[in-house]
Amino acid sequence: MGNQLTGEAPAIIYPVEHYLTDIPHYEFDCSLGSTRFFKVVRARCKEGLVVVRIFVIQGSSVPLPLKEYQDRLDVIYKSLKNLPNCLPFQKHVKLDRAAFLIRQYIKYSLYDRLSTRPFLTLIEKRWIAFQLLCALNQCHKVQVRQFFCVCFLSNQDNPADFSYFFDTSRRRVCYIAPERFIGRPPSEKNSDGSLDESQNKVYKELSPAMDIFSAGCVIIELFCDGTPPFDLSQLLNYSCKNYSPWKLIDTIPDNNIKFQFSNFRLLALKLMLRLSKYVTSDIILDRILPHMLYFTQDPLPEVRAETIRTVTACIRNLKSVPRNDANVFQDYIIPALSPLLSDEVLQVRLTFAENIAELADTAVKYLDMAQAQEIREVIVQLKDQQRDKASISETVINVKKTAEELKPEIQEVESNYDMELHQLKDLIHQKIFQLLSDPNHAVKMTLMANGMDKLCLFFGRQKANDILLSHIVTFLNVKDDWRLRACFFKTVVDVTMYVGWQCSEVLLPLLQQGLYDVEEFVITEDLLALKKLTNHRLLNKIMMQTLVCDAAALLAHPGPWIRQAAVGFITAVAQAYDIPDIHCKLMPQLKPFLSRNVMQLRKPAVVLDALSDPIPREVFDYLLRSPLLESVYEVLAKLQKYARSISRQARNPELDESLSQVFRKLTSLGLTEEFEKKLLAMKEFMLRLHKNKTGSSESIHKTSIHSTPGNINIAVFGRGITRRHADLHKNRDSGDIQAAAAAAGKNRKPKKQDSVIMAVITRYAKCKWELRDLVHHRRAQFEADILLTDAISGIAWDTHHPPDTWKPKGVLVAHLQEHRGAINRLSVSHDHKYFASCSNDGTVRIWESGKLEGKTAANRSKVCLNKQGGKIKCVTFLERGNSVASASDNNSIHVYRLDGGSVQLEDSRTLDVRTYGQIMDMTHFDTGAQSILTYATVSSHIIGWDLRSSNPAWTLHNDPRHGLITSFAVNQSQCWLAAGTSSGALVCWDMRFRMPINKMQHASGRKVRRLTMHPSEQSLLVASFNWNNEVSMWDAETGQRQRTLWPSSSPALSYTKLNKTREDDGICSIYVGSTDTKTFVLTGGTDMRLRFWDLSYPANSMCFNYGLDDPRTLSLNYRSQLIEGSEVIQELETQREPLDKYETEREMHLMHSAPLLGHHDIVNDLTLCHSTQTLVISAARNGHIKVWK
Repeated sequence: MGNQLTGEAPAIIYPVEHYLTDIPHYEFDCSLGSTRFFKVVRARCKEGLVVVRIFVIQGSSVPLPLKEYQDRLDVIYKSLKNLPNCLPFQKHVKLDRAAFLIRQYIKYSLYDRLSTRPFLTLIEKRWIAFQLLCALNQCHKVQVRQFFCVCFLSNQDNPADFSYFFDTSRRRVCYIAPERFIGRPPSEKNSDGSLDESQNKVYKELSPAMDIFSAGCVIIELFCDGTPPFDLSQLLNYSCKNYSPWKLIDTIPDNNIKFQFSNFRLLALKLMLRLSKYVTSDIILDRILPHMLYFTQDPLPEVRAETIRTVTACIRNLKSVPRNDANVFQDYIIPALSPLLSDEVLQVRLTFAENIAELADTAVKYLDMAQAQEIREVIVQLKDQQRDKASISETVINVKKTAEELKPEIQEVESNYDMELHQLKDLIHQKIFQLLSDPNHAVKMTLMANGMDKLCLFFGRQKANDILLSHIVTFLNVKDDWRLRACFFKTVVDVTMYVGWQCSEVLLPLLQQGLYDVEEFVITEDLLALKKLTNHRLLNKIMMQTLVCDAAALLAHPGPWIRQAAVGFITAVAQAYDIPDIHCKLMPQLKPFLSRNVMQLRKPAVVLDALSDPIPREVFDYLLRSPLLESVYEVLAKLQKYARSISRQARNPELDESLSQVFRKLTSLGLTEEFEKKLLAMKEFMLRLHKNKTGSSESIHKTSIHSTPGNINIAVFGRGITRRHADLHKNRDSGDIQAAAAAAGKNRKPKKQDSVIMAVITRYAKCKWELRDLVHHRRAQFEADILLTDAISGIAWDTHHPPDTWKPKGVLVAHLQEHRGAINRLSVSHDHKYFASCSNDGTVRIWESGKLEGKTAANRSKVCLNKQGGKIKCVTFLERGNSVASASDNNSIHVYRLDGGSVQLEDSRTLDVRTYGQIMDMTHFDTGAQSILTYATVSSHIIGWDLRSSNPAWTLHNDPRHGLITSFAVNQSQCWLAAGTSSGALVCWDMRFRMPINKMQHASGRKVRRLTMHPSEQSLLVASFNWNNEVSMWDAETGQRQRTLWPSSSPALSYTKLNKTREDDGICSIYVGSTDTKTFVLTGGTDMRLRFWDLSYPANSMCFNYGLDDPRTLSLNYRSQLIEGSEVIQELETQREPLDKYETEREMHLMHSAPLLGHHDIVNDLTLCHSTQTLVISAARNGHIKVWK
C-alpha cells in the first residue's frame, strides 16, 4: 500500500471499536496501537485472541484500488500458509466503512521480549536470528518480498509520511532500505498524469536486498539488547554516506555474528578480485585498486587482513603496466598498505608478513615490464629514423651490440630503471626491517616461512646477505621462544643456497649452537638443515667433519626424531665422502653408538637398524637436572670398570652422600655398563646441554677428584649439601660402612674387583667418618628447626584435632541441597567457623558450621556468590584471614572478603586460556612476607599469585611428557610441592629453587584424582589413583610407596585388567587428619561409600556410610599385610545374616520418612570441621551436601 491510499480527512472520528462491530464473531478486547494509516486492536473470537488491523475508508473523489491489494493479499496468503516460519494474515475483509486484516495474536513482540525477564541469553538470540533468516529465505523462495514493512516508498523531503505510515511504536526507528527513498512519492504524478520513469522503475522493482537490509537491522537490535541501529534521520544520513552504524556493531559480544556483517565487505573484495581477471590493466589500476585500498581503514581486522591478500592477488592479474604507472607500487600501493604494518591486531600484521614477498616480486616484475616496453618504444623510434639506411632487423641487431651504439634515450631509460629499482628495494627493506623487529615472534616466523627465496632474488646476493641473513641470525639469541630458533634453521638453507657457500663459515658456529639447544625440536630442525646443506655441497669437508663430531653423540639420544635426523645427516656426509674418508674420519665417530660393524653408511635404513639402544629417557633427564653432572662424569671416567659395583653399594667411601644417592637413583632408572660407555662418549654434548639448560655462564672445564687415602676433596661434599636437599632427606642409619659393605658381599663369590674396593674401605681416613656424622647431625638439626619454625609461625597442618577416641558414627546431622549442579570442592576456614562449597551451577556458598546442629540449626547457606560466571571448579579459604578464593572454568579467579554478613570482591584476575589452559586445582598458603594463592592449569603450569601484588610471584612448568596436571598439594613447610598428572606421575618441586627434585610413577599409568600431604611426616604425600579405589602414601625422598589403602575386591596391588567393571573406580576425595597419638584418613569416591581408615590400628577402620546400590547384607572388614615391601590395608567384603521382617519394615519406614542416608551420586569432596563437635562434611556430584558425626 502506498501514499495513494491516503484519503480525505474524515468528517466524524469514531472510536476503533465502532468499526469492529461490522464484522460478526469478533469482540473488541483492547487497543494495541494506532496511526493515521492503520488502527490495531486485539479482539476475541471463538478460536482465541486475534490481532485486527483496520483501515478506515473515507469518502474520496479518487477511487482507491483496494481490489488490487485484496488480490495481492490472497496470493501472499496462499504462498505463505504452509511455510513453518511465516505467519501471514489469515483473513481479510473489505466492507463499506473499513477494511480488516486478521491474524493470530502473539503475546510478545521481539522488542517486548528483549525487555522482559528473564533476558535472552546469547544462544537464544542466535536461535531467534536463525529463525528470522529462515523466514526470509522461505518468503523469497515463493517470490514474496517486503514483508518486513509495508510496500511504500517514503518521501525523504517529508518525514511526516514516515510517521503516518510506519512509526507505530513512536520510537522513530526506521529500517527501510535506503534505495526505497525517492524525491517524490509515486502518487505525485507529472503534469500530464504519468509517473516519472525513474520513480516508476524504483517503485516496481522491490528486490530481495531490501528485505535483507531490514532483517540485518533487526538482528543488530537483537544482539545490541534493544538499541536500534537507525532512526529516520540516521538512515537518511546513511543513504548519503554521512553516518555509519559500525560503532554499534562493534559492541556485539558474539564475534561470529559481528563477522557476518563484515562478510558483505569481504564479499565485495572477492567480487572485485574476480572482476580483475576480465578487465584491462588500466581499469585495475584506476578503478579497482582504489576501491580495494579503501578497505585498509576498515574498522574490522578481518577486512583489513583480507584487503592485503586481495590486493596481492589482484596485481598478479596485471598483464602490462603503462609507463606512467610504472611507479605505482612504490608511490601508491605499498605506501597505502604501510599503516597496516603497525596495526594493533596481530592477524593483520601476520597477513602483511605473509604477502610482502609476493608484493616485492610482482613490483620488480612490472618494473621490468615497464622498462622493456619503454625500450621497445625507443627502438621503434630508432627504426623510423634509420629506415632509409638499413633494414629493421639490422637496426635491432645494431642496437643490441654495445652500449656505445645505443642512443641517449635508451641510456636514460636504463638509468631511470636503476634509480627506481633502488628506491623500490629501499622501500621494501624498510618494511622487512619493521616486520623483523615486530614484538610478536609469530610475525617473524610468518615472514620467513612465506617466500624467503623470492626476497633473496629481489634483493640480490649481496643485499640478501646484508639484510636477510644478518637479521635472521639474531633469532638464535631469543631464548624464550624455541619456535623462532627452529624457524631459523628451516629458512637458513634457502638463504645460503642463494648467497653461496661463502657464508657457510659464518654459519658454522650457529649450526653447532643449534645442536646443543635445550629444545629437542630445534635440534631436529638443525640436523635437517645440515642434511640439506650437505646434499647441496654448501659445506666443505673440514666443516662436515667438525659437525659430525658434534652430531655423533645424538645417535644415542632418547628422542627418536633426533636419532633419525642425525642418521640422515651422517648418511649425507657419507655420500659426500670418498671411501678412505668414510673409514678414517666417519666410522671412528660412529663406532661407540653402533651394535655391529656397518659397511653401507650411505643408506639411512642400514644405519638406523645398526644403532644400539639409546640412553633411557629417565636417565637422560635426571642427569641433565642434576647439579653434580660434572662430578658424575669424573667418577665414570676414573672408575669405569667398577661403576656398576659402586652404584650397587648403599655407602661407598669413594663418594660423598650426594653422589652415592645419584648413582643409586641412576641404577634404579636403568643405568647399565653399556649406557655408561655411551654417556662417556656423549660427555661434551651432555655438559654443554646441561650448561644451556641451567643458564650457567661458567665455561666447562675439567676437574678431577684426588681422593686418595688421607686426602679428601672437601669441595665436592660442600657442593652436595644444600638447603634444597636438606629437608627432603631422612637421616640414614649411621652404622658402620665397612660392616654394610661386608654384608653386601657375604652371599657372593669374591672377585678381584671386590678385593680392590674392600682394600680401599679398610684404609680410609678417620676424617671422612667425622664429616659424614657432622652432615647427618646438621640435617637432623635442620629438620627440627623447620618443624619448630612452622609451629611458631602457625603454619602447622591444623591446630584443631579431634580426640584420640574419635571416629565417625555415620549419624546424619544435616542434609543441604541448595546447589543445582555438581559440587566440585569444599573448604573450611582457618577458625572452622565457616565452610565453603563450589558447584557447576556457578555459585559459591558459605555455610556456618555452628548452625548445622542444635536448637538454632539452620540448614541454609549464609552467603551465595553467583557473579563470577561459568562453572566454579575450585574454592579455598585464605590462611590467616576471612577471605575465600574461587576459580571458574572461564579461567577467572575471584577473591572475596567476608566481613560479618557482607561480602566484597577483594581482587580478581583472568588467565589466558590459549597460554595456560583451564585451572585444575587451587590452594593458598601464607609465608608471612607473601600471601600466595597457588593454582595449577591443564597445560602443566603451576603459578603462585602474591595477592599483595598484581604479578605472579613465581611460575613452575611441569614437563608435559609426564601428563596433564590433575591435582597438586603444597607441603606444610612451604619448601616443596607435589603435582599429580593424568598419566599417574607424582612430580615433586623445590619451591625455593623452582626446580623438580623427584618423580614417582604409578604402575597402572592411570590419572591421579586427588593429592594431599601427610600431617606429621614431612616427606610423605598421599595420592588417590583412578584404579580400584587405590590410595597410596609415597616418600618424596626415596620415591618409594610406603603404605597403600586398597578398598577393592581385586587382588591387592594387582595392575592387570581382571575386573573391568571396577578398575576405573577411584577415590575422589581424601582428608588426612591426626589426633595426639594416631593418624587417620577419610575417603569418598565413585562407589559413594565414606570410609574411615585408622593407620595406627587398621582393624579399627570402617565404612560409616554405604553406597546407594550396596546390598543391606554387606559387611566390610579391614586387615593389614605386607606386600612388595609396603604395608597394604585391604578392605574385605563379607555377607551378614539378612534382616528379619520387623527390622526390614522399620528400615523401609525410616527410609521413606527421611532423606536417604547414603549419597545418590559420586562423592566429589569431603572434609573435617570442628564446631561444637567434630563433623564430617561430604559433597556429591548431584549437588547434595551431607554432614555427619
